[in-house]
Parts: sequence; C-alpha cells; structure tokens
Amino acid sequence: MTQALSLATEGNNGTLNASDLKSIATQISGIRDEVLSLANTTYMNRYIFAGSQGHVAVYPRLRSNAEHSHL
Repeated sequence: MTQALSLATEGNNGTLNASDLKSIATQISGIRDEVLSLANTTYMNRYIFAGSQGHVAVYPRLRSNAEHSHL
C-alpha cells in the first residue's frame, strides 16, 4: 500500500510524460490485483474473509473504465 501511495504521489507531480504515467498505472493495477487476491484468499474452497457467505468472493475485481473501452 505504501508503494501505491508513493506511485500516486509521483504520478501527480505534473512532470511525467504519458509513457511514465502509463507505467505507474500498470504498477498500481498490479498492486490492486495483489491486494484483491489476498482479500479473496480461500481455504477449503471457502473465502476466509467472507464470514457466513464463504462461497462468495468478498471483493470481486471490477473492471476500470479503460478496461471497459477495450471490450
């Protein structure tokens, strides 16, 4: 999470070009995916953070607007 904050701050400084910003966005997407994967950890086919709804992913991955535009 600290890395994501650092990347967001770096991306917001106004001095980076489009390629640099795309690279930061890719890195942040990777961090997001890793966090979601951890949040949706399963044990014996049950999501461990889902409480009584163990068969349902707690945090489903939603597509971003950029990902929607590629459909």
